[in-house]
Amino acid sequence: MKRILLLISFLFFSITSFAYPYKELIFFGDSLSDNGNLYRIDFHTLPKSPPYFEGRFSNGPTWAEYIGQYYAEHYKAKYKIYALGGAAILFQPLKQDLINPSTLNVQINQYFLESSAGAKEDVLYAIWIGGNDYLFDISSDADKLTTKVIDKLSEDLLRLINRGAKHLLILNLPDLSNTPYARNGRPLERLALLSRVHNEKLAKAIAKLNKDHKGVDIALFDIYALFNEAIHNPDVFNRRYNTNVKNTQDACWQGGFNLDEATGFHAISKELHMTWRQQTTQPAITVDAMSEMLANSPALLQSYQLGELFAQGIVPCNHPDEFAFWDDVHPSAIVHKVLALIIEDSLNA
Repeated sequence: MKRILLLISFLFFSITSFAYPYKELIFFGDSLSDNGNLYRIDFHTLPKSPPYFEGRFSNGPTWAEYIGQYYAEHYKAKYKIYALGGAAILFQPLKQDLINPSTLNVQINQYFLESSAGAKEDVLYAIWIGGNDYLFDISSDADKLTTKVIDKLSEDLLRLINRGAKHLLILNLPDLSNTPYARNGRPLERLALLSRVHNEKLAKAIAKLNKDHKGVDIALFDIYALFNEAIHNPDVFNRRYNTNVKNTQDACWQGGFNLDEATGFHAISKELHMTWRQQTTQPAITVDAMSEMLANSPALLQSYQLGELFAQGIVPCNHPDEFAFWDDVHPSAIVHKVLALIIEDSLNA
């Protein structure tokens, strides 16, 4: 017990200066924070609800929603989530030239279009992104790839700072080798290396930004350490947060990962054609472009597959709150809720 409390105290230490009744919270990221944005864009094609919860990539609200709602209730703060499933830090061009997959840069651009200019002393920017830059890369040089990712992330953070951002909360990456996706035959050692090197370079980049920009607080929340501790010692968190997580190795959803990119593209494309023809307002992208974006991400492709399995009568585990993972790459709702509680505690410390 002492070990985990010391760990949590250490995690909280880096953001104790954030104890502040923010008037607005802005969230950027990927499917770990997406509150239904992709679901709305693709006309409810992915992720299917059910089995996913109202377009979230889990079986309940995300950590970002819990924190946003907490500040709305306690401080009457506004919050907006720009996170989108499949988003990455680096731009990853697809074969189709008619769509750009979402990146942190794209989300920041959208925020700039919707927000007023000027200082943002009362705004907290929370960013959790990067897994999609690594999960499915099998050949890039690890040192070069992580440097490229962190350099681009630093550039994106600097854009926010130059537009008046004063408070930024950055979540680093969990150990991607601890996901069920990785344990199901993926390169464990490579994913472990990429996660570790990314986080080491991220910490140095944030330290440099803090040093170079006085009056700006960029805090790093150590998800890597927290998730590793939770996976190996779930009972400590169960006692502390009155939860009952028993399985930290497997996904609540079983059945494997069967759709390849080509098969997934055709299946998604067929459904999108049928769905989009029924819409009175057509999106500014093509069906093929959207289908390729969804099929190119194994995380999104699996979400589509689970929706298909559910339609065929296959159901997830009976007690999802006993699982740390909902599917092969996404945490369960109970994990999102506990993570939000820990971050709320640290913000209010």
